[in-house]
Amino acid sequence: MSPSSLSHRLQRVSKILLSLILLLLPVLTSAQGGGGSTTAGCPNPLKLLEPLPDGTTQFCPSSNPFGVVNAYLRPMLAFMIGIAAGLAVLMVMIGGLQIIMSNGDSGKIGEGKKRITEAILGLLLLVFSGAILYFLNSYFFQLV
Repeated sequence: MSPSSLSHRLQRVSKILLSLILLLLPVLTSAQGGGGSTTAGCPNPLKLLEPLPDGTTQFCPSSNPFGVVNAYLRPMLAFMIGIAAGLAVLMVMIGGLQIIMSNGDSGKIGEGKKRITEAILGLLLLVFSGAILYFLNSYFFQLV
C-alpha cells in the first residue's frame, strides 16, 4: 500500500469519525442523567461540574437538542460576534490606511482594496450565517 493511499484512507476515516461525533453529540449531552434528586419540577437534573455564568449549578434537560453544551456556549455568543465584527471594522480601517499611504503605488492600493473587500465579505458571512442559524433554530440565540 502506497503512503498516499494510506494517508487518503486515514483522512477518510477521520472525516467519518468526526461526522459521527458531531451527529451524536446532542444525543450524548442530553442523555446524561443526574442522580435521583429532584429540583422544582425537574425529576433528573444534571449536576454541572462547573457553574454556568449566571451561577446555575444544576441543569434540567429539556427538549432542547443542544442540551448542556448550548447552555455553556450561549452566553459567549454575543461576545464572539462582537469580537468578529470589531475585527472586520479594524481590517476595513487598516485597508483604508493602506490606500491613503500608498502614494499612488498600484500594488499597495490593490492590497488595501483586497483587505477591505475581504473584511466586508467576512462581516457579511457572519451576518448571513447568523441569519441561517436563527432560521434553523432560534433557541440558540435566546441569551436569557
